[in-house]
Amino acid sequence: MANEEFNLLTVKKPPEKRNLLEKYNIPVEHLSYEYITECKNIKELERIVLILRSGEEGFYPDLIRHAEEQLTSVNPGSIVLRKIQPTITRDMLGKDERQELDSDIDEWMKHMHLREKDLDDGKLLNQTEIIPQPDIRKITINSRQTSMNKTKTKRIKSCDYNAWDKYDVDTELNRIDLSEEQRQSQVKRNQQKQKEIFKKMSLTFTGTELSVMAEQEREKGNEAFKVGDYEEALQFYNSSLMIDSTINGYNNRAITYIKLHRFNDAVDDCNKVLAMDYTNVKALLRRALAFEQLEENKKALSDYETVLKIEPTNNLAIVAIKKLRIPCESKKVRIKIENDDNIQSSIEKIIDASYKKNDRKYEICFCDRAPTSSQYTKPLPHRKGNYCYDDSKISLNNNKKQSIFTHVEKSTRHSASSGVIIEELPNNEDVDIVAASNSKSKVIECEKNKEKIKFVRGDHAQDDFNGIINSPYEFILAWQSLRNDVDLKAHSQLLRTLGPDNLESVVGNKLDGQMFSKILHCLNQHFCNSNDAIMLRNFLMSLSQLKRFSIIKMFMDKNDEQALISMITFLNKEHVPQVEIICKAYNIKIT
Repeated sequence: MANEEFNLLTVKKPPEKRNLLEKYNIPVEHLSYEYITECKNIKELERIVLILRSGEEGFYPDLIRHAEEQLTSVNPGSIVLRKIQPTITRDMLGKDERQELDSDIDEWMKHMHLREKDLDDGKLLNQTEIIPQPDIRKITINSRQTSMNKTKTKRIKSCDYNAWDKYDVDTELNRIDLSEEQRQSQVKRNQQKQKEIFKKMSLTFTGTELSVMAEQEREKGNEAFKVGDYEEALQFYNSSLMIDSTINGYNNRAITYIKLHRFNDAVDDCNKVLAMDYTNVKALLRRALAFEQLEENKKALSDYETVLKIEPTNNLAIVAIKKLRIPCESKKVRIKIENDDNIQSSIEKIIDASYKKNDRKYEICFCDRAPTSSQYTKPLPHRKGNYCYDDSKISLNNNKKQSIFTHVEKSTRHSASSGVIIEELPNNEDVDIVAASNSKSKVIECEKNKEKIKFVRGDHAQDDFNGIINSPYEFILAWQSLRNDVDLKAHSQLLRTLGPDNLESVVGNKLDGQMFSKILHCLNQHFCNSNDAIMLRNFLMSLSQLKRFSIIKMFMDKNDEQALISMITFLNKEHVPQVEIICKAYNIKIT
């Protein structure tokens, strides 16, 4: 009987241990230089490295190194490549690191000792002095009776017509309003009692206990803020600040006020934080955000700039400054515009002032009096010396017929020449072309509104820039030479000579916010007439096709939008086609 029972017992054999090749299902042929070099599968490379490190198929140090290098090139942060290192002890650190670690530990220990001492002092205070405690709650029978009486209110039956005739609606409404006022006053009294109770209880707490309680309330507010319940978060932050006023509490309540669109309260909380710590970045950023919502862009810009002084790599401040700097700079001063009968004299004054300014700034001369070498027959550009011409003594009377571009070519003789000739557009009826008899230069004379402006185009071999613009660099030089042009008439003449078809090739990627604004105002002031309606439409369409137009148009201020709306309204009155395309490109809606 015992033998039969023994035969029924079976012993389970332990499973055979499989090698890593079978476990990972990797053939032996893959353990080669060629396959490892071409393999890009991270998982397979990790398994190959583990197989080679195990030594089950042999020990190949060079092949292991090659597999690790291939895995490093594919995935440098792989777990397989991590090397086990011993735990760093204090003796393994450098002298400076040890001192920093010791100072941090000492500071933490001092802080903990102070908190323990504060708790012990609070216990001794409770034992020695009698602190007023809140009254114990008592259950009164009258409260039960009054609550029962309140619940038992007479209700008029629906069939009792005599009672309904006696029912006064105004009296009932007054009673409801009175009960609501009583309820609100009772709530205020209860809140006041709770505050008094808390003041009495706070006398029994130490500073450490109060800070812990305030931190707990602040954490509850953080949880409510993450969920999106800003009203509840504000209540928790208020209770936290009532217990203990901290920088973090004011910062958190400030961002809650911003979420609730209470921007003035947010500014007040940020001011309290900055009064305690004037380098607090969070308070500066949140106050700047509140100022931005209150449309006080200058104050917001100054706060963002202060943040950049403290943290030069703060991305939020960098982006905000780029957005706010252009509108703030465009509204600095108000310029008085004076009407001058002689346009030519005003243009000459503007260009001559800019030319003299450039000479004073750089002091570079291009005259022929400089000493030369055997290698160069013509003198190179040099610093102004005693042997050079004195341009300051030359009066404007000798250059009355010089145009905008003849001044530009003086200051840019070292620039490369190009092939587009600046001429007045042929559709202008007031253009007279006069051929010079003794030279190769041509004078293009434009008469408009009884005023004459002359543009000289010379073909001199010695001049590199002879009234020709074919590159963004040359256009920028000509545009900047007119920066003192207040009435934008010289700018309008420059745009007319370029034409809308050449605008994209000449301006290129040099369009910025100030140039865009000035072009819009120039078109609005000098192109809104019946003769230039088609040209105005072409300029607006060419301007919308520039490379940086999609970015620049987002920074338009109210004046730019008003100028654009007035131009589109004018085009609609003139019945110019394709105005809808311009409205869509500039995101303008005309009702």
